[in-house]
Amino acid sequence: MATINNTRKKKRADKSKGSVASEPTVWQPPPATRPDIFMTLPPELRNIIYEDVLSDTLPISVHPARKVPTVWGVQLSIWREPPLLRVSQAIRSEASTIYFGNNDFDVEIPLDRMAELSTGIRRIVGRCGMSPFRSLRILIISANWYSMENGRILAKLFHQTGLLASPGTRTHQRRWSGGSRLDAHMVHNCYGLLQAALRAAAELGEKGAREAWSEDEMESRLDTWMELCEINRAKRSSPKELMLALQA
Repeated sequence: MATINNTRKKKRADKSKGSVASEPTVWQPPPATRPDIFMTLPPELRNIIYEDVLSDTLPISVHPARKVPTVWGVQLSIWREPPLLRVSQAIRSEASTIYFGNNDFDVEIPLDRMAELSTGIRRIVGRCGMSPFRSLRILIISANWYSMENGRILAKLFHQTGLLASPGTRTHQRRWSGGSRLDAHMVHNCYGLLQAALRAAAELGEKGAREAWSEDEMESRLDTWMELCEINRAKRSSPKELMLALQA
């Protein structure tokens, strides 16, 4: 009998060793949340606020510096948007079309950084739809024949986003000339054959979008464009002769 009692006590002792005493949980209040009062306003009133905050009477300089700016060693995007568009995803979605559709944009960029500009514009088109800009001026600087491969990126940008490569200039009052409501102006701070070649690349992309060329057809036309650029550069043709050859 004593043996049975000792066996039972041993089993209870073994069970008590395997069990871990759980500490009582302390109740914690949920984190305080502030209601998003702004998003409860009527959409019409929110749009008025967006237009008042985001609209500018002068063209907005997207990236006037020739070097990529950095903050604490981190390279910034070429396309910097106002702080309001970074408040929340909902505000960004609502206000982007007003910001890009109500302003004129003035982009100054070296030709060898055309891929950065193309990426930024494609993101905006993906967010706001085709032709999101009221007007966009692209000033290409520091172009040379060694960076002309970036002209293909320029042409594809116009081909795939529906931008219009309408020629334009700017007055000293920073106002646009050449008509109103143009999607894009192409202005070049380079000379002669380079300017003609870049002008033709943009127009080639615009024509491809207008005539719905396939990607393969666009690539074929750009191969011809590169060949003609090299031929006319070697022949020292005039800009007018190069334009005529490229448009043939």
